[in-house]
Amino acid sequence: MRKSACCVIILLATIIICACSDDYIAESNGEELIVEGWIKEGERPVVMLTTSIEVDMNAHSIDDLYNHIGSWGRVVVSDGEKSVVLTGQYDFDYYPPYIYTTTDIKGETGKVYTLDVVYNKHHAMASTTIPPSVKVDSITQTRVENNDTLWTLQAHFTAPGGKCYYSLFDKIGANEQQFIKCDVGTFDNSAVNPDMTKPMRVTYPVYRTKTLDDYYGVTEYFVEGDTVCVELCTMDSTSFNIWQDYQNIISLSGNMFVPYSRSLRTNVTGGHGYWCGYGKSQLWSIIGRK
Repeated sequence: MRKSACCVIILLATIIICACSDDYIAESNGEELIVEGWIKEGERPVVMLTTSIEVDMNAHSIDDLYNHIGSWGRVVVSDGEKSVVLTGQYDFDYYPPYIYTTTDIKGETGKVYTLDVVYNKHHAMASTTIPPSVKVDSITQTRVENNDTLWTLQAHFTAPGGKCYYSLFDKIGANEQQFIKCDVGTFDNSAVNPDMTKPMRVTYPVYRTKTLDDYYGVTEYFVEGDTVCVELCTMDSTSFNIWQDYQNIISLSGNMFVPYSRSLRTNVTGGHGYWCGYGKSQLWSIIGRK
């Protein structure tokens, strides 16, 4: 199983560190609720709950994080016409391996989706929208120079005119469920289409992201034989700001000359984290096979 090293780990580690910032995160004197959730065009919602941990000098194992999984909460999603209570269940295709979901509501373009969470003493709310999707037309592969097994990927699509926000995700393996954000995969139309008054053909690199399975050797390349699904998601500006902050933290936090000191923004009231709506387009590719 390809476990995610995405926002939950970063959120748990940064909640206390960034608690003194007044920009996006209010000061906290105790345990905080962390919400990770999304609803994609044509798909069911998925929500994961965890609680924050204090940052100290003691070593913490991955198993310690299981004590902070928020099971037995009440999670409700509304689309303005109906409200549905999500069912909590263990699902080891996701990380954390406990999700709230339902098949009674699926994402539709143009709708506003409200999330309402009650867990222990916490009550959190958030809302998001699903913008129109942008189709990935093709995925091309390029072998890494002087290497027999590593490849780079490029996604090709037509960026529409006007403001549009994107993020690339991927999953490796035909049986995997959870998509993980690609490194340097969050961008807007201004980065790929200087003349935003008309559509433009775009080629954008797809970088493999680091996961908890990467105990040794981390590479942004894909390995020959991998079965990869590339997902291009469109999102509203609020969701874009959250993922851009996350991307900047990952990319710049290790640079002593350009330190990144901005707190991770959130659209969750009464907690921290994200609730994002995505328009989506997906394409599969077998690495090394044209």
